[in-house]
Amino acid sequence: METETIQAGYTMLHCIFTNNAFQCCKKVNGKYYFSNVLFKQRFLLDQKMLMVTRGPCLSNEQGDYDIAQALHSKLWISAANYWITRSKNVWPNLTPLHISLASYNYLSQNVVGSDYYVNIIRMMNAIRENLTRDDTCTTITSGSFGEGLGVRGSDLDILFILKDFEVSEDEIFYFKFSKTCFKLETVEVHPGYSRLRLMYTSDKKHLELCEKLYTKYYFSNALIKEWLLEFQVNTNLKSTHGPVLGIRLMILTLYIAYILHHGSYLQKTG
Repeated sequence: METETIQAGYTMLHCIFTNNAFQCCKKVNGKYYFSNVLFKQRFLLDQKMLMVTRGPCLSNEQGDYDIAQALHSKLWISAANYWITRSKNVWPNLTPLHISLASYNYLSQNVVGSDYYVNIIRMMNAIRENLTRDDTCTTITSGSFGEGLGVRGSDLDILFILKDFEVSEDEIFYFKFSKTCFKLETVEVHPGYSRLRLMYTSDKKHLELCEKLYTKYYFSNALIKEWLLEFQVNTNLKSTHGPVLGIRLMILTLYIAYILHHGSYLQKTG
């Protein structure tokens, strides 16, 4: 390993001897050095799955995971020996801290806006949400714009709380015959997720938004998104983006999430 005349944080691996890794080395000034590019190309040829390079790593096409190949070193790297005994107060030093604070202050005053400007945006959001609220739906501006940060190029996130639906996780279930009622189930479900079991509905359309699992009906996120997409005018500019709907407007993308009303705070997150 050679570190002289090398950019900080990098090394050059001089090949002294090899039996089968010569194809992964590149000649520089009469010496052969290990090549990260050649090594990744050779590794890709040995893989049956389709992968792509992402910086120093290999990833699948969807970017779900990264694979980094590392070489073994028996000893602690000499250039990092002082890390073991250095004081915790040594890093980070004051210079990067001052730079970070200066960058934050600049962004706050010149890009995002002053405290007064941010509070004005928040107040405008609250007024618009109160004016558009009715008995069937409540809108909430979420994301950065909902926090009052009107950054150019950022997306607009809107939450629609549907009041025609009611969710409860109580063992004793009280029906509200004017609404479609669901019971929240978290047993045998991945952490952070839940199932909404249909308990009562008088609306045929709401029943069509549910999928039958064994003998029970459960609310389907996919079906309600398909149903809501039918109401959009321009079919070329709408799409699903995870659990939300994405609508491409002239200068930004509008992301819409539809939420069912829960009468109290979830017990799991209390």
